[in-house]
Amino acid sequence: MAEIYARGPVTAGIAGAYLHNYTGGIIIDDESLRDLHMTHEVSIVGWGVDKTTHTQHWIVRNSHGEYWGELSFFRIELGTNLLGIEGHISWATPGSFTTHNVPCFADGSNCRRDADIYLDPSYSEAYGRRALSSILMARDENT
Repeated sequence: MAEIYARGPVTAGIAGAYLHNYTGGIIIDDESLRDLHMTHEVSIVGWGVDKTTHTQHWIVRNSHGEYWGELSFFRIELGTNLLGIEGHISWATPGSFTTHNVPCFADGSNCRRDADIYLDPSYSEAYGRRALSSILMARDENT
C-alpha cells in the first residue's frame, strides 16, 4: 500500500488460471484459490473497501482488454494472499541520472564511442567537433 500510494502501481505475479472465468466482483478467500503456481503478471493499482460486505480488496489491472472482468480490472480480497498476489510483488524506485542523447540508428550501427559520448559519424567533422566540445563543456559544468 505504501509503495502504491507513494509512486503508483506495482507488478504482482499470480496464479492466473482462476481468472479465465472471472466476470466481476471481489474474489473472496477460498481454499481452492490457494494454488500458488505463478503463471501471469498483473498490476496492483489501488485498494478499497466494499460498502456492503466491508471486505478490503486490491484493485488490479489485467492485460486481457476492457471486455474482460470489470473493464480490464478485477478486485481480490486483501491480506489473504489469494492466487499468490501478495507473495510476488515488485517495483522500481527510479533514481536521478543525466544522459546526453545523440541520434543513432536503432541497432547503434552508426554510433561510435568517443569520450563517453556517442556521436553519429555521418555528421560533418566540424559539426562533430563543435557538438563534442559543447557536450563535454555541459558535462563538466554539471559535475
